[in-house]
Amino acid sequence: MYLRPIHAEHDIPTLRSLIHKTQLGILITAFDPTGTSSDRQLHSTHVPWVLHVEDPKSETELGVLQGHMARQNPQAKLLVELANSKANKNDNNEGVIEERDVMVLFTAPQNAYISPSFYTSTKPATGKVVPTWDYASVAAYGKIRVYAQGEEGTGEFLDEQVDNLTRESEAKHLHPRSQARSQNGDKDDEHQEGWKVSDAPTPYINVLKRAIIGIEIKITRLEGKWKMSQEISEADRKGVVEGLERRDMELGMEMGGRGVGKIVEERGEVEVKKKEVAGKV
Repeated sequence: MYLRPIHAEHDIPTLRSLIHKTQLGILITAFDPTGTSSDRQLHSTHVPWVLHVEDPKSETELGVLQGHMARQNPQAKLLVELANSKANKNDNNEGVIEERDVMVLFTAPQNAYISPSFYTSTKPATGKVVPTWDYASVAAYGKIRVYAQGEEGTGEFLDEQVDNLTRESEAKHLHPRSQARSQNGDKDDEHQEGWKVSDAPTPYINVLKRAIIGIEIKITRLEGKWKMSQEISEADRKGVVEGLERRDMELGMEMGGRGVGKIVEERGEVEVKKKEVAGKV
């Protein structure tokens, strides 16, 4: 990931928060199935993830990503093949692929095209403006472990992973108010708890689980990029916020302008404070 210093985000809780809120990330692998670097295969798959963290208040813990994917996916087939070959060589590291890191790329849903017309200060003064795109993204790197049928612990992993993913997704995307009340210790009715895996027939779920593999990534490095107009002047940032809100109003639909605008304001305030601190040094 290309990181200009002004766009780089190093705060681990902030990076974990984007992963947690986004959930859907692209798993990218570049593994060599034959042992010759000339035959390296590049694969990518969109996967909904659950991020596990031992201590949510930790400032340094990176966490573990858990997900699953279709067994018939070519990427999954390669991962199972490589995991099995490693397991045969090292019984204490079963299912872990050690050759190189994998990457999972998360991009926040708040992103937007930034028109040069939004720059209310620079555009009329010099005309030296061009379009760009504002977005926030996190790249998670780590070693991947594969859980496939026939390997010890696969059934337990898939049961827990699918349950956790379903519960988290239902709470976030369908019943956010119910999730908040639950965290506060309030009781919710059955409808507000959302759909549960146990609501479906067990034999049906078992058939579906045989068609997937489990994947787990112990994160070893996180990189974050918040490209949210913080490199431009305060006057132009205000123009960006107003321009995004105006665009959504004129189109009569919510296209993320308000969400991006809020982040632009937040990042702008951070840059202003940095400059104030630097001026006092």
